[in-house]
Amino acid sequence: MKIAFTADLHQPITPLWQIEQLVKEISEFGPDVLILGGDLGESVQDFEKCLRLFRKSFTCPLLVLPGNHDLWVRRFSDSKKLWFEELPNITKDLGCTWLEGKSYVQNGIGIAGTIGWYDYSAVDPGISHSELHFAQEKFNFNSDALLVDWEWSDPEFALRVSGPFLDQLNALDNNPAVHTIIAATHFPIFEEQIHRDTNQSGWAFSNAYAGNLTLGSQALKIKKLSHVLSGHTHIGKKGSIIRNGLNPVIYQVLEADYQKPAMIGLAF
Repeated sequence: MKIAFTADLHQPITPLWQIEQLVKEISEFGPDVLILGGDLGESVQDFEKCLRLFRKSFTCPLLVLPGNHDLWVRRFSDSKKLWFEELPNITKDLGCTWLEGKSYVQNGIGIAGTIGWYDYSAVDPGISHSELHFAQEKFNFNSDALLVDWEWSDPEFALRVSGPFLDQLNALDNNPAVHTIIAATHFPIFEEQIHRDTNQSGWAFSNAYAGNLTLGSQALKIKKLSHVLSGHTHIGKKGSIIRNGLNPVIYQVLEADYQKPAMIGLAF
């Protein structure tokens, strides 16, 4: 079984012809399942255009997650409506699976996914502030502060999406028909996936908005968890996490950037 993962396509910043080249690369890999891990477009129209391209190009199941850019406020929309209605409905109308809060099983492999919204736990060690301080300073580091307009705080929303995701992981773990679990997240969830750069001013603080390590610590308790695939940072990472008495967990962060789309391919 082959599983392909891509994210951070940012259409139209990444022009359609470059995404079409990526589609060709993924097609040559020949996935049985394709996961689209968020930040597909810079507007709901771009999200739909990008998703339509993949849907017309692949007959395999397409599992779709949102990214933070997909939830940015644009004309005639708002983040809450995008989250609850517009993005899930577009995904379902195009015959794809909205993976947030759900799971997918094929050939004994279970796949669960979430946006994995940040809760400030990924901030560099040695930096300690209140949740209020991180919220007040976010506009200096992250455009989510200006373009995501729902009422939840970051830790509140992180908890809101973590619960259903962990429920799905646990259900897959307890499913005798599942022998391997793949987790897909937009934001990284492990320390090993976070890029630390002490030479760049502001990077240490801005990592508060780069991942959710609280979620990762809980996901590592899932016995059958094999791989975690993430996006968002545009900085490729790959390695494994050793667990006492359990199989190692292989993690990857997609090395994609604006106008540099990329994919991860897994074969079982």
